[in-house]
Amino acid sequence: MAAFVAPEPPTLHVAVPSDGDSVSADVPLELGVVMLNTGPFDIRNVYLTYLRNDHDLTMPVAAIKSLVDLVERINAQTTAEFLDVLNKGINALKDSIRNPISLSAGCDLFLRFIVRFLRHSQSLPRLVTHLKQSYKLFDLRAKDSRTKIAKLGSSFITDGCTVLTISFSRIVLGMMMDALKKHIRFKVIATEGAGGKKLASILRSKGIPVAIIPESAVGYAMSSVDIVLIGAEGVVENGGIINVLGTFQMATLAKAAGKSVFAVCETHKFVRLYPINGSLHL
Repeated sequence: MAAFVAPEPPTLHVAVPSDGDSVSADVPLELGVVMLNTGPFDIRNVYLTYLRNDHDLTMPVAAIKSLVDLVERINAQTTAEFLDVLNKGINALKDSIRNPISLSAGCDLFLRFIVRFLRHSQSLPRLVTHLKQSYKLFDLRAKDSRTKIAKLGSSFITDGCTVLTISFSRIVLGMMMDALKKHIRFKVIATEGAGGKKLASILRSKGIPVAIIPESAVGYAMSSVDIVLIGAEGVVENGGIINVLGTFQMATLAKAAGKSVFAVCETHKFVRLYPINGSLHL
């Protein structure tokens, strides 16, 4: 019989002075915690707190905010030491989240920004000051981009059409709200899982007719659909999108039925991944 051995958590070796000597003590390092000169920093908890406090915040932006908090606490003497701690923080955040693909886009974007800045200036204090000014502007632009996408994308919703969507997407909801402001009459068919009922509740409160169906009934409903609107948690380098389970079958059925499919998301969700066989292993 094969034996399964559970992996042990990483340990931190701490020198504890005792009668003038140093002894080694093994302290378990929790998932999502980065050890700094000033003490442990729980980047996972910071990331989740940002998401809980702002429901309009996307995962990549929450990751960037968490990394800004980490950078403010790094007490490094050299650029190499700074980048080493930053990479440890990024890896700790990715390893502590069950599905890190979406937040990876924010981490990669943040790291590219840091490296580009350090090429022109080796001053770490200037970097921290610049980050404080830039990330607030980035947060505002990220939310503003959602509004711009909604205004541009609402033109695909025509009068009298039926829209099929899956799960709850803030951008898709924004497109529908913008179409409603233009007095466009349309119907929505939403799948019941992954926030579909929440989307239906919001749309119904605005007077938009909504039908909720199980994911298994997508093929049956496709004949009465005019367009398919889906959000995306990430966009990979081959042009594919990452979204909730069921999106692939919906898009495949729509293609077979000759229906137009539109995937909408912000550019900060572009992920530096290239799936070889069409699938991603999480």
